[in-house]
Amino acid sequence: MRIDRQLLLVPIILFFLSSAAFAQTGKIAGKITDAANGEGIPFVNVVVLGTTQGAASNLDGDFAIINLKPGVYSIRVSAIGYNNITYENINVSTGLTTALNAKLGSNALTISQDVVIIAERPMVQKDLTASTSIMSDQLISELPVTEVGDLLQLQAGITKGGGGELHLRGGRSGQIAFQIDGVPITDAYDGSNIIDVSTNSIQELQVVSGAFNAEFGQAMSGIVNIVTKDGDESFNGSLQSYVGDYLSSKEDKFWNIKSVKPTAIRNIEGSLSGPIIPENLFFFVNGRYFYNTGYLYGKRDFLVTDYSRERDASQGGGYSIKKNGDSSFVPMNSNDRVFGQAKLTYRLTGGIRLSYNYILDKQQYQDYDGNNRLTPDNNLHRFKTGYSNTLSLNHALSASTFYTLNLSYFYKDYHHYLFENVYTGDTLRPTFYVDNSFLQTPPYSFAIGGTNTNRFTRNTSSIDAKLDMTSQLNKEISIQFGGEFKKHRLYFENINLQPLLVNGSKTFPYNVTVPQATSTDYDQYVKEPSEISGYIQSKFEAFNLIFNAGVRLDIFNPNSFILSDPSDPDINNPIRPENKNASLSDRQSYWYKDAKVKYQFSPRLGIAFPITDKGVIHFSYGHFFQLPSYELLYSNPNFKLADVSGNAGLVGNADLKPQKTVKGEIGLQQQIGDDIAVDVTMFFEDFRDLIGTQTNDILVFGGAKSYSQYSNSDFGFSKGIIV
Repeated sequence: MRIDRQLLLVPIILFFLSSAAFAQTGKIAGKITDAANGEGIPFVNVVVLGTTQGAASNLDGDFAIINLKPGVYSIRVSAIGYNNITYENINVSTGLTTALNAKLGSNALTISQDVVIIAERPMVQKDLTASTSIMSDQLISELPVTEVGDLLQLQAGITKGGGGELHLRGGRSGQIAFQIDGVPITDAYDGSNIIDVSTNSIQELQVVSGAFNAEFGQAMSGIVNIVTKDGDESFNGSLQSYVGDYLSSKEDKFWNIKSVKPTAIRNIEGSLSGPIIPENLFFFVNGRYFYNTGYLYGKRDFLVTDYSRERDASQGGGYSIKKNGDSSFVPMNSNDRVFGQAKLTYRLTGGIRLSYNYILDKQQYQDYDGNNRLTPDNNLHRFKTGYSNTLSLNHALSASTFYTLNLSYFYKDYHHYLFENVYTGDTLRPTFYVDNSFLQTPPYSFAIGGTNTNRFTRNTSSIDAKLDMTSQLNKEISIQFGGEFKKHRLYFENINLQPLLVNGSKTFPYNVTVPQATSTDYDQYVKEPSEISGYIQSKFEAFNLIFNAGVRLDIFNPNSFILSDPSDPDINNPIRPENKNASLSDRQSYWYKDAKVKYQFSPRLGIAFPITDKGVIHFSYGHFFQLPSYELLYSNPNFKLADVSGNAGLVGNADLKPQKTVKGEIGLQQQIGDDIAVDVTMFFEDFRDLIGTQTNDILVFGGAKSYSQYSNSDFGFSKGIIV
């Protein structure tokens, strides 16, 4: 209880000591001068058209407009006695400064006139202190992609593994953190995404692969930050669709795709946005349905009730095979997926913007199981459902200070099974499952008949409260700070159905049952870990130098236990004589001890130095920590071992330390023509305390068996040049 109070106290201190952070917005800043003498002009109005945001220049002509959503804007500059200028096509990106320097001509002796200037986006972003790739909605719309993963694979340094996982700069999968509208959406269980979004919903996508700022945590390789679209004063909509199929003439490897079936792949997507209450309430909705039959087919030569058995005295040379399949082709890696998003934005008076964002990602699919290519009905059906609810409050306290408060609830469920129902209700055949013990597959052959008895369910629900604040102290210095609290609930159940026994013998007709909780064929747990983090960061922009410096504190409570005596792990099957003589209730009082609360401190530094008007050198360095996936902490949480000699199993470790990366880079961006720029970056990444299994097995009392446990035993080093 004392720990919980400490954890709750930390965010309160962090929130009130500083003035917080990254709010998914950018900044426009510059200087207004007199075209005749070059002197700064005070009290010039700089207005962002179509919004209520703007600023007035100070006595030196300097101005800054903060808290701008990423996008393309028109800026109007006006002052008494000067011609007005409207700048169009001004691009604003998340966390960056767009420079806008205006020279106003006097209209004292001439007729006042409005000047319109079409701005060009600079090819070199001078205030980037870490390697960052930015993709706007305009660029995304021009690319032939529909998945965020396809966009990420276009970025330098990102590769895709054989299982579809993403790796950045030589790091492991799961080392990239994903955010949507400033809120982390990574599933704490395994590091995957809770949800995905359609590319048509994206206003801007950023991939930060360098030493990112202190505002970002729980990542070792990089950050993927997605800002979703809002509605505006005009109604906009889109509808698109495509169909397709896979095609191959290599029938010995790819069955049933020699001819084209036009609707084997089908996709339809639509979006609509606009005002509900003009100037106040806006909406954006997006929906997508995608179906892919897949390119890997099985052939139903055998039913799950078929079998093969070796003939007596055949010595492996002959088998009796029961074959009742219809030899039809069956897809084995199909994918049926639905996306949906609904976002409401309410602009209140007093610089307050309130938004609610709901995103749904639902998927039903199969993974190809080559062993069952001739018994395709023995391929597990898999289901994923994820959704997020985010309520966001953005409040501009003044022209130089604002904060963003995000309250979020995320949920992700995954389960798989062969049959939705275990029992048929028919006394002659009480279960859909068959007795696999009779199966004898011939050597060098696909499986014949049988049923996969595994039934798996796990889900993660997370509550997240995140406060960020930014204050532009003066022309040169801005400060950011913030804090975040997360509470997770993880449910896990893994069952391998067992034959139903009566008096020690299998029933007839054959039936199955759920094994006892003490069995190694049944695992179930509920865990509720919590995380707290806080950071403070400053950005200095002056004298042709951009300087980012920050620190971050992360606190993690696994809210679980470890063994007091690793040599006698299973509380239900003790081995030591003194433990055998104790009752279960007595053993529960001393068998486990609490895992420790972990604290991590992370310094970050980034510098950018413009060397010409079209070139910049940047350097960044920092320490980065990431919690291990909870599936590794809580795997086999009751420490059950198989009844065998030798290595009897693998168990989790709730006392794993956070994994660490020390990384740095130095890079050059240089524009060498009107439409050509070169970006060269050298980097290193030193990985420490990575999760592996310890080299030496843990011996169980008596020495007859041992087991393995996850530990912070691995390390690595990555370096390279990206052009």
